[in-house]
Amino acid sequence: MLLEARRAKSAGARLKALAKVRPGHLVPDIPRNAEPRTGLSMGEHAAVTARAWGITREAQDDLAATSHRRLAAASSRRSTMRWRGVVVRSRLGQTGSQ
Repeated sequence: MLLEARRAKSAGARLKALAKVRPGHLVPDIPRNAEPRTGLSMGEHAAVTARAWGITREAQDDLAATSHRRLAAASSRRSTMRWRGVVVRSRLGQTGSQ
């Protein structure tokens, strides 16, 4: 519609093209936190996977808490963590790979 209005040669033709615009055309799309192919968010995928593998919410919470404790300990030591050949340092500005 807007391209049609832009291409119009006269004011009348422009008005005719713009008359087709409805309020629904002007409403922005609200972004979704979803994977485009499945429509599920990361949390929804995690719930599906946990159900399929029989993992309880308590087990997930324990794993998350343990992971956070380990990160806090590593950060306090300013240690270097190696993972698949990538070096990640806990202080800002010292991130890199070797």
